Amino acid sequence: CHDNTFRRGVLRMGPSTSGPGSPQASIVMYNANDNLIENVIAIDGQANSDTDNSAFYITGHDPPADISGNKYYGIISLNNWGVGFWVSNGGPSDGNELHNSVLWSSQNAGLSFQCPGVSCLNEVIDHITLAGSASLGMYLDGPTISITNSIIGQNAGVGINGVNATVATLDYSDFFSNTGGDYFGVSAGANNITIGGGGTNLVGG
Repeated sequence: CHDNTFRRGVLRMGPSTSGPGSPQASIVMYNANDNLIENVIAIDGQANSDTDNSAFYITGHDPPADISGNKYYGIISLNNWGVGFWVSNGGPSDGNELHNSVLWSSQNAGLSFQCPGVSCLNEVIDHITLAGSASLGMYLDGPTISITNSIIGQNAGVGINGVNATVATLDYSDFFSNTGGDYFGVSAGANNITIGGGGTNLVGG
């Protein structure tokens, strides 16, 4: 599943809750390289996997399990069970990118990279809004990643939990009102700000 383009879709896992089983998501790139996902909405998904579930998922485990170079532009994950945007792999997962997107009200973390012990280099997160997750904002285990020009606020856990992550750039972003604090295991960039608390409530109006 390489070199494909998927645009302008609205996806929902439902309307009823799915049964348990293998990893489930609104759209999965499995053992897939160099794909483009653009202007796709995953809404109100009720994936009920007993392993992994998410809205947008990049994964692979069968050799060679390479999931590199996938690009996501203008996606929206809204009110989905599981993780909003998830990269989890048993092999190389380099150069995946997420731009100009919204990850809103995920039941689990809004965004997660889980690639310990494998190549997980040059990942890019830019111009995203990540809010209202019932868990962490971002969970980073293993990647070398750049996070810029983004808003991460009002998540039930830490804004970014960096476990064994190398954050090459974390700058020009707004972190606020994350219940567990804004950063764990990573440091703010010089141009990050903390505004939006006070009378501003992104989640709930």
